[in-house]
Amino acid sequence: MAYANIFSNDGFHIVGQDSIKSPIIRPRLVLAGRPKTASATEIVLAPGDPYTLDANGYAMHAGPNDRVYGIVALIELAAITSIMNGQGPVSQEVLLQTDMGQIQGMEDPRVDLEVQTDTFATANEGGLFNLVDALYSSLFRQSRVSLGTAQGAGTQFRAVDIVNRPTDNAYGQYARIICKLAQAL
Repeated sequence: MAYANIFSNDGFHIVGQDSIKSPIIRPRLVLAGRPKTASATEIVLAPGDPYTLDANGYAMHAGPNDRVYGIVALIELAAITSIMNGQGPVSQEVLLQTDMGQIQGMEDPRVDLEVQTDTFATANEGGLFNLVDALYSSLFRQSRVSLGTAQGAGTQFRAVDIVNRPTDNAYGQYARIICKLAQAL
């Protein structure tokens, strides 16, 4: 059984698209050797990470001052030349800076996302906030970003409400909340 308000930042999870017939999911290319954005802590892209686009439309890990176009839903399979003579698709949990690949990005502002916040109160409901960027977990190979309400108003995500679940519905530090993309087109 899970415990409420445990520090477990693990990115954004897509949780609410039941009433949306066709959520906006777009394939986005990711270049090898991509630079880090000016506000990002990380270059790696993992499922659950918010991403921005460079001038040519390639996905990059987003930081708290970048325009967030979407959330990495999954990393597509890739053919690796050293495996099965390049014929076998291989799954990747993350795209390191040296990896070229393609993601499926959820870019729909109607879809609900679950995320951990640094702190959350009823006064934060409906507010706009930015992400808190963190290095991905190399041990668990997963995103470590969260949402920052303590830093004040932002532009990237709209906080909707606290998660409605018996084990995660406490206000305060490390609350799990529902939010939506605020900058997606």
